Amino acid sequence: MKIILLFFLALCSALMGLAQDTIFMKNGSAIPCEIVKANSAEINYKKQGVENKAIYSALVVDVSKVKYQNGKIVDYTAEINTLNISEEKELNPANSMRFSFGMYINYFNRNETDDLLGFWRFWNNNNQLGLDLKHRYFSFSLGMVSPIGNKRTWIGTHLHLYSTAKGTINAQNYYYGANEVNLRAFLMNVIIDYGRSISRKKNVILFFEPTLEIAMVSGNINMFGTEYTEFTMSGGPGFHTGVDWIISKRITFVMRAGYRFVKLDESHRKGDSYDYNSFLAHPGVNDEVVRINWGGFIFRTGLTFSLFSKIQ
Repeated sequence: MKIILLFFLALCSALMGLAQDTIFMKNGSAIPCEIVKANSAEINYKKQGVENKAIYSALVVDVSKVKYQNGKIVDYTAEINTLNISEEKELNPANSMRFSFGMYINYFNRNETDDLLGFWRFWNNNNQLGLDLKHRYFSFSLGMVSPIGNKRTWIGTHLHLYSTAKGTINAQNYYYGANEVNLRAFLMNVIIDYGRSISRKKNVILFFEPTLEIAMVSGNINMFGTEYTEFTMSGGPGFHTGVDWIISKRITFVMRAGYRFVKLDESHRKGDSYDYNSFLAHPGVNDEVVRINWGGFIFRTGLTFSLFSKIQ
């Protein structure tokens, strides 16, 4: 009889041990308990074998898995990894091309020590005169980039279009009449993008961008009561670097700094004439024409809106 009683007690103890929940912590410990409530932030439980039925809590970030008395196992590490992977895929869809449209505000600091400044001072007989510059203007871009490999590397290209304000380069002076310089530019950049993600979530990308800069300058120059209509076109290299911060799947914050190397031969027509000529940079010395320097430091910041297309 005693043997049967002992066997019955042992069986009950084993069954009680099986009929409990167990919380496995990331530090390696296990907590036999009765789970009262569980959510995405914490797990509330009562300890087994303790007369004080106080409710304790464990943070989900510290839990590796939970085994319930019905045999169900919840692996919290797998859920967290799945969440991170899903978030990353949402920001940077795999095997996709990102097409973007962007709008920016730009800051430009022209290197003004050029023939145009010398020309202005020479014909106004005043070496103290300068040329004013409007530094800020707006621009927009159309582009496409794609992640490759493990999505740490990005390559692509885009077209950036600028239109500076009227009188971006301007000056006025009175010397034997009202003299004036009033020039603006339309610029088109063809840009090659090479980027490398620099954040854990791969949503901050450092870009290096060699560019081909094409400039068209227009406006007018008035000298001694005669108006000359300006138009000239040229190109040159440039280089930009900066970051893309992917805020969401559609919106990206963009910041770039760089330098452009563009100089243009001055070209004008007088009055109603359709014949174009150029002013000389050093009259009476040589036949070199005035070269307008539209190069210098550039900085831009703005937002892009993106659409995605799967790469087959």
